[in-house]
Amino acid sequence: MLNCLITFLTLLMFYSLLEESVAKTHKYGWWQWVPLESRSISTDATYSCDGNLLYASFRDGNIFLFTAAALELRCQISPSAYLPSNRSLHPLVIAAHPSEPGQFAVGLTDGGVYIVKPPVRTP
Repeated sequence: MLNCLITFLTLLMFYSLLEESVAKTHKYGWWQWVPLESRSISTDATYSCDGNLLYASFRDGNIFLFTAAALELRCQISPSAYLPSNRSLHPLVIAAHPSEPGQFAVGLTDGGVYIVKPPVRTP
């Protein structure tokens, strides 16, 4: 399977080629998601290292985590959870950890970087 991630203004889309040989069947999938809470502009998006999650950042400071298979919302991180009260800051880029699923870094417009790790679960 081949996936192509596209971010453009308020749209977050991905194209998934289900067949290895396009010439044989031309089977494909197309999904689209538009932010409902705000019409904020997307700044970046990326897949987790295992390809199961999709991380997306927006100019209003929100970060959304989706399932990669169907763009179902799994989690929303509000800007108040990681940004100071300075409203001129927002995420510019988002990068997945190369070997730890669930971990990612958010690069801000002031050059700062925040590392986001999932909470440790105790039995």
